[in-house]
Amino acid sequence: MPGDDCCIRCDGKIFEAERYRSKTALYHKKCFNCKECSKSLESTLADITTGPDCEIYCKKCNREKFGANRTTAYADPKTIIAIDGEGCPRCNGKVFTAEQVVEKGRNFHISCFTCKSCTKPLNDKLQVHIGFDEEVYCKNCYPKIQHTPTGLGGDPGKIKGEENESCPRCEGKVFENEKMRTKKRLFHKQCFNCRQCSHPLNYNTMNCDKDGEIFCKTCYLNIYFTSGKNFYMDSSRKTPAREGDPEACLKCKSKVFQAEKVMSKSGPYHMSCLSCNSCNRLLDSSSFFDGPGKTVYCKNCYATTHGHRSRSKSRGPIDYSQFQAEENDPDQCKGCQGKIFGAEKFSTCFGSFHLPCFKCNKCNSSLHLSPDSACNRNGKIMCKQCFSKERSQSRKAGNDEEGYLIYAKSVADSHAIPAQEGDPDRCPRCTGKVFDAERMSMKSGQYHKKCFSCFECKRPLDYTLATDSPHNEVYCRSCYTKCFGPQTLILDDDM
Repeated sequence: MPGDDCCIRCDGKIFEAERYRSKTALYHKKCFNCKECSKSLESTLADITTGPDCEIYCKKCNREKFGANRTTAYADPKTIIAIDGEGCPRCNGKVFTAEQVVEKGRNFHISCFTCKSCTKPLNDKLQVHIGFDEEVYCKNCYPKIQHTPTGLGGDPGKIKGEENESCPRCEGKVFENEKMRTKKRLFHKQCFNCRQCSHPLNYNTMNCDKDGEIFCKTCYLNIYFTSGKNFYMDSSRKTPAREGDPEACLKCKSKVFQAEKVMSKSGPYHMSCLSCNSCNRLLDSSSFFDGPGKTVYCKNCYATTHGHRSRSKSRGPIDYSQFQAEENDPDQCKGCQGKIFGAEKFSTCFGSFHLPCFKCNKCNSSLHLSPDSACNRNGKIMCKQCFSKERSQSRKAGNDEEGYLIYAKSVADSHAIPAQEGDPDRCPRCTGKVFDAERMSMKSGQYHKKCFSCFECKRPLDYTLATDSPHNEVYCRSCYTKCFGPQTLILDDDM
């Protein structure tokens, strides 16, 4: 039976675990849904609305069912006329406290408190603006209305002011909202124009004379310059300078005064003479670039002539063989026999090279970027491909050769620490000091590991391949046999 603990939908008893409450009634959990669309409202409490029939609806159904026929909350404010004359300024209706909005001592209805121009509701009083007609405006319409007292017809001269508050053009009083101030006078905004040609002015374009009158730039120059002519930047009226005068302009050779001086590294210029040497574009103190020979350039011309856009004056690679080194010089290039300077040295176990000279003797491909691919064959530097190809051709021709592949390694300069004459630790090849970590000992002397190579074919050696010669030099086995081994002579009788 219906009671205080009964569901309004199904009239069943509601227990505590399944009780849901609206503003007007109690519901079971399964009955707590929209009466129209049956959408469950248990997890969307913000969407619950109560209709005039005390039932619950979702917002969409409540708007569709009751929105069009919703009764007005208040009656028309115009129907009750104010007798005391203090009604709403818009509708003249009586204003009650529940719907009262006070602005400048006047009472408005909430529905009447709108912008006079666009009728936009003014809910935020901080955005309300009062015009000369004592009406309220929004912030967008307020700048567009006429800011002069009502009834003047836009003529600011109708209200006369005192001498220090009046406009010199119309002699009308200047109010704060339309004030334009110069050093000695006040103007209306619409009166702020040139005295001579009546051209409208602003603070950036006006020129003021000693009496406080304002002019445009053209009229000011025509009136106050000599003979009514503007001689600004007229080169014919410049003062000639003496020969050798340090204050003479570098371009026109006339005297430069302080007010028109622009200093460069080479000397002073007139402001009118400071132009680009290439394109004749006028420059200022912040846009010129000093060039050679007492010249100035703009940014683009300087970059094209002397900067990053200029053409290179290089005429090709340098011929390193022009600087010949002395014999047995440790800084002699093994490729071109030229002198190697510190900035261009490339040291390997084959010797020191210029960077461009460390290349294959067959195909001329550069090897300094990948020194591990360089090989040595009979004292010649080759790439691995040319080395393999030449050795294969030699074997096919019937030449008996062991054939070996030696890779270059970038090493430190062993002669950087020289040894004195007669020092037992002096390397015979590079004359540098030999330390224990790099020592290779033979009868002919102490060698660095990088210098321990065959005297004939320059092949790097170790103790298993090295042989001392009668000339106190080190050879590989093959070269030693060719130079100092037994020789077989073929006689004509044996043929």
